[in-house]
Amino acid sequence: MLRSILLVSLVVLAPFASISFSEESDVLQDVPTKSFTSSSEEILLIGNSYTSANSLTNLLDDVMHQSSTSANVSSLTGGGMKLSDHASDAQIANHQWNTTINAGNWNWVVLQDQSQVPGFPRTNQQWIDSKDGAVTLNEMIEDTGSETMLFMTWGRRAGDSTISWLY
Repeated sequence: MLRSILLVSLVVLAPFASISFSEESDVLQDVPTKSFTSSSEEILLIGNSYTSANSLTNLLDDVMHQSSTSANVSSLTGGGMKLSDHASDAQIANHQWNTTINAGNWNWVVLQDQSQVPGFPRTNQQWIDSKDGAVTLNEMIEDTGSETMLFMTWGRRAGDSTISWLY
């Protein structure tokens, strides 16, 4: 039930979040059901400005509260960061990404990639690096007993003029 609330929350929040950034719609990867022992859900969002500029932590916290589910929502963000960047930081001892992932008692860790990279051809080095970063992060997250979810950002209505050849 909680997995459904979290999934629906993020999907429903995307259009509202785009009011300030006007970019994409969200989809999360299905994850196995996990039993929880804490009194509240611990959720960590790892992403970039799509996560921070749109206050997704506050929006998700509000939705969880409205569903009568106690949740603590935190985030690690940096403008333009790709999953490969997050993975690199997470592998550095005593770096904030490393200590936050490993010290937190997260039920869910939601990963958000840089918006353009998932649309690149699978042979593109940035796409490969981001995929590898997601695998690395997932392994770290699973090692802590947490579940990983992937958060797909919203598409650009008029395409992306910086790489129009692709979009």
